[in-house]
Amino acid sequence: MTRVRKYIALAAMVLVVAAAAGPTSAMADDHHDRVSVVREGDATLPTHTIYRPAELRNANRLPVVVWENGACANSNRIYEPFLTRLASAGYFVIAKGPVTNPPVYEDTLLPLPATSPLLDPDPPLEPPAPAGKTDAEPTGFDTIIDTAVGLMKSAVDWAQEADSNPQGPYYGKLDLSSIASAGYSCGGVTAIAAAARDSRFRTVLGYNTSSSAAAGLSQPRRAALLGLKVPVAWIMGGTSDVAYPGFQSDWAMRFEVPAFQAEHLYAGHVGFWRSTAFEEEVADIGTAWLDLTLGGDSHAADYLLDNPCGFCDNQYWSTKSRNWPRDWRRS
Repeated sequence: MTRVRKYIALAAMVLVVAAAAGPTSAMADDHHDRVSVVREGDATLPTHTIYRPAELRNANRLPVVVWENGACANSNRIYEPFLTRLASAGYFVIAKGPVTNPPVYEDTLLPLPATSPLLDPDPPLEPPAPAGKTDAEPTGFDTIIDTAVGLMKSAVDWAQEADSNPQGPYYGKLDLSSIASAGYSCGGVTAIAAAARDSRFRTVLGYNTSSSAAAGLSQPRRAALLGLKVPVAWIMGGTSDVAYPGFQSDWAMRFEVPAFQAEHLYAGHVGFWRSTAFEEEVADIGTAWLDLTLGGDSHAADYLLDNPCGFCDNQYWSTKSRNWPRDWRRS
């Protein structure tokens, strides 16, 4: 079976499971006063798209989320419902890809090495290094991640300049002490690496991703988790998620920061982004993570860390956490 057919079959299964589970609105984290959202480009940041609350005049400073796409692709269009919902909760989202770029689906654009478990479940997780090359030497995938990390950092640079420009529309509107790195698949690898290298990122949110066992990365890049000093969350699609084996390696590492995982039994690697049944709940899990780790929100703590969690009212979702004092608040 081809990779595309595998994904089509998986997406069909996700729709069946979602229908069996019933409406997802009961699981949604709906304590926010949702606001209208603008999706726009900015001439001073042509590499990215902005998702933000439409009304800024009377808004408090907005926490910032920097998003990297699946396959590290140059389009955020398929994540528009997800990113819009984050912004509707009061976040200023900077997503890679110009605002006019058409949709790019990870299973039709594969810039990662064919051996990457982020994209293909068939190759071994740890292919042998080419002859004459050590595991510590840079790889082509390293270059992809390093370039994507550079774009994440440039987005933060831009946010700092935009917030300090008296003539700009975002003057004094951005909370630069509350910046998250976030992404899906290759974007999640990037989000972890960016936060490990740049202390301006205060939390990490990764969907369907792994880092420590991502084949194609050199060993120093796979050790990025050990360099984290901020909380990290994984939102995974169960054992059929091709990033799941790598995620298990991530979770087993001896990192010391607060960590959280939410797992949907049947979503797989693409279900969150291909089925409208997941749109609200996966965004609300992410929003709660941001509310907790950037704002110390007690409602979000209950929603994520209670047993059972606030969205675990059916048999499909489960959660775990570690290194997490129950009364934790971001210092």
